[in-house]
Amino acid sequence: TMRSLKTCRLVCVVGWFAAIVVLSLLPPSTAQLQFFHLSALDKLLHAVAYGGGAALLYWAVGVPGFWRRLGVMVVVPLILGGVLELVQPLVGRLCSAGDMLANGAGVVAVAGAISFSRLLSMRRVDAQSV
Repeated sequence: TMRSLKTCRLVCVVGWFAAIVVLSLLPPSTAQLQFFHLSALDKLLHAVAYGGGAALLYWAVGVPGFWRRLGVMVVVPLILGGVLELVQPLVGRLCSAGDMLANGAGVVAVAGAISFSRLLSMRRVDAQSV
């Protein structure tokens, strides 16, 4: 049913972002610090985590209108990522501008892909109506 689909979507989004919160606030181990600190893999993981969360949010949010929905998809993960980075020093982790940029890059990449996909689909509709 439609209601169970909405519930499933909400559970997916909340679960994804809950995992990001938990992983962001776990105290780092020595191995994590050595392996991930300033590495390209760490930044890629940030981009994928926040980009994936943004995509799920776009899929799950029932906000009417493309631009409003896209706005929610961009703003929510960016605020969450910024707040988590600022809180991380309280649990012994570093507040990293690089991580914030990687989070933003993932979100912007997904927003760009969704916008480009919409533009292409609108062009196909226009071409078919000619």
